[in-house]
Amino acid sequence: MRLGVQKGIRVTFTNKYSEEVIKAILEEYHSGADRAKLCRKYKITPRTLFRWQEKAGENRPKLLRLSSKLHEENARLKRLLEEKIIENEKLISLLREKSVMIKK
Repeated sequence: MRLGVQKGIRVTFTNKYSEEVIKAILEEYHSGADRAKLCRKYKITPRTLFRWQEKAGENRPKLLRLSSKLHEENARLKRLLEEKIIENEKLISLLREKSVMIKK
């Protein structure tokens, strides 16, 4: 049964794992343990594991790396699109010139 607010009394939840145990679980996860198996073993949800990583500051560098990779990929795709647009404009102008030459 999940505890919450009952009859105007606020009930707070306590963490059943100490900071040392949480660090040990995170180390085990980073050493290559499967997330699902680890969560079953310690009876925690994947969201709890993620939240612990966030509190430990472990997810920020991954997100920053991902963000920079996405920015680089976006810039590369914009350059490609720009090149293709210029190429298409040149082809259209060539086709117009040829069609004018054929009509004469």
